[in-house]
Parts: sequence; structure tokens; C-alpha cells
Amino acid sequence: MPATFADGMLERAYRSLDKAASAKTPSAIYVAAYQAAGEATVAIVSARISDGQRQKMKRPNTLWDALGAADPDPADWARYFSSKAHRKHAAELGVPNAVYRDQAEDLLRDVHQFLVTAEGIVQQKEAS
Repeated sequence: MPATFADGMLERAYRSLDKAASAKTPSAIYVAAYQAAGEATVAIVSARISDGQRQKMKRPNTLWDALGAADPDPADWARYFSSKAHRKHAAELGVPNAVYRDQAEDLLRDVHQFLVTAEGIVQQKEAS
């Protein structure tokens, strides 16, 4: 059992990343990888924002906005994933050629890198 909620979300993110890596279609890869990024973001936000901060915080429009508010270090990641949302939605809806294999593989690689970053952020917070 994970030690904290953030640890549990990171475990979920890695399972989603594994699912993406084993998916057959570019759309399935893209959607599962994007989900992994979202789960890692929840881990960061839950580790970085206290209950008191959460109550004072302006309600974010998106998960990516919450990431930027929780920690300025991964703000570039927040912008990056936010820019990918339209393609993820198109893939979920089954739009033909919404995602090409190279785009899916690029996202998969980038999400893996983000998960390593997220893990470091969560571990740093837990150690302090």
C-alpha cells in the first residue's frame, strides 16, 4: 500500500504509462500516456499544496493550471500538456488520424520523463 496519496497517484501514473507502452494504436498510446501525465500532476499538486493553501487558492480552470499554481518548477510541463489536450480529446472521440504514431511515441517518451520529474518533486516534498 502506498505511503501517501501522492505515492499512490504516482503508482497509477506508471501503470497508465505501461498501458500506453503496450497499446496498439497511436490514439490508444496517446490517451493512456496523457492520462499518466494527469495522474502524475495530481500527485504533485497533492504533495505541494496544503489544505490551507487549497482553500485560499483560486479555483484552477484545468489540471495543468493547478500544476502551475502548486509548483513553479514544472510550469513548462503544464503548458506542454495543456497544448496537447485538443489532440487527446480528438483521439478519445475516435477522430481519424487525430494522432500519428510519431506523435504518440513522442508523448509517451515525454510523459516518462515527466513522471521521473514528478517522482523527484513528490519525494523532495515528503523528505522535508
